[in-house]
Amino acid sequence: MQKELENLAKDYLKTLTLPTKRYKKPIAVIFVGFPASGKSYIAYQIEKNLPFVVISENDLAYFLSAYPDLFEKGWEAIFDLAKSSMANLISLGVNCVFDANIKKFAERKSFRESIAGSGGDPLLIHVNTPQGVSFNRIQKRNKEILDGSLQGSIMNWDYFYYEINTTEFPRLEENAQVVQPLKKAELSRFLLRVSKKLLGKEAIIQ
Repeated sequence: MQKELENLAKDYLKTLTLPTKRYKKPIAVIFVGFPASGKSYIAYQIEKNLPFVVISENDLAYFLSAYPDLFEKGWEAIFDLAKSSMANLISLGVNCVFDANIKKFAERKSFRESIAGSGGDPLLIHVNTPQGVSFNRIQKRNKEILDGSLQGSIMNWDYFYYEINTTEFPRLEENAQVVQPLKKAELSRFLLRVSKKLLGKEAIIQ
């Protein structure tokens, strides 16, 4: 299983466009945050402004759809493939982001240990958007999908509340950075902090 995941991870990385700049100790970003809290927006801003590549939960699910035995495992397979993919990126000196809600403390611990064990620097972001804001975003998006002005899948409310009720907020020991994407100045300050953090890690490998 592990060998299969490693091979799949290498195949998945071929679908990505990697930044040319490499780092001695790449930063690997993971998230905890409700659905529609702004995780994808932050991931997009990181990739747009800094030398990072984003690994998307949705893209991984689509990639795994060609492998029914793994695809039916759902989040477990996505989680394992994301860890293996990030480990491969770190070995290449590439900064990366996993765009997904890693809601369990044990899962985040496993991810951080994998990142550190591969030579990377794990960074946990707590996307601290109020529940009501996320609810309104989903409601608006579902309405746009229903009236045909937006393509996509309707988000099930049972799933939304399940995610909220099962998400474990970061513990103090996780040293999570809290980001509210609605506050543009706060997001800009966060990107600046990451940029400064990268200065001491650059490998000058082109």
